[in-house]
Amino acid sequence: MEIIINTVVPSLVTLILTAVILRFLIPVLKSRKMGQKILEIGPRWHKDKEGTPTMGGLAFIVSVTLAALAYGFYFSYTGAEMSALYITCVYALMCGLIGITDDLSKLRNKRNEGLSARQKFLLQLICSALYLVVMRRSGNLDTSVHIPFIGYDLECGWFYYFLALMF
Repeated sequence: MEIIINTVVPSLVTLILTAVILRFLIPVLKSRKMGQKILEIGPRWHKDKEGTPTMGGLAFIVSVTLAALAYGFYFSYTGAEMSALYITCVYALMCGLIGITDDLSKLRNKRNEGLSARQKFLLQLICSALYLVVMRRSGNLDTSVHIPFIGYDLECGWFYYFLALMF
């Protein structure tokens, strides 16, 4: 029962919030002509996607953040748990900011070329490294990895940070 409360309920709340936000956000994005441009060099069937509103990720960012914070407050998380929740929400917002930057550059350039894959990867790597540093300094990071089925916790030490950044 606890797994349902801890995973299914927040997921459903996030899904419902996202649907409600998108119901209002999509018409606003369409009215401001914030649609995707499709390159001429792509396949013809891809041209049908032209005009699809971009920046829809805003709905996911807002709904996940609200649901996570509401979940933390509802279950009266302790100081350390709330600290980890806040840090994780800030990390998610930073990653969302990368997506917003990508979408805005596509809109500004009026073509389907935003940030390059290298730029996005580097920005995500920096955000992830910052997240790990802040989580470690706040005492909210355990460097062991639980191995299911045998019930063993493997202590990785500093190698954990490499694993966390790469996978």
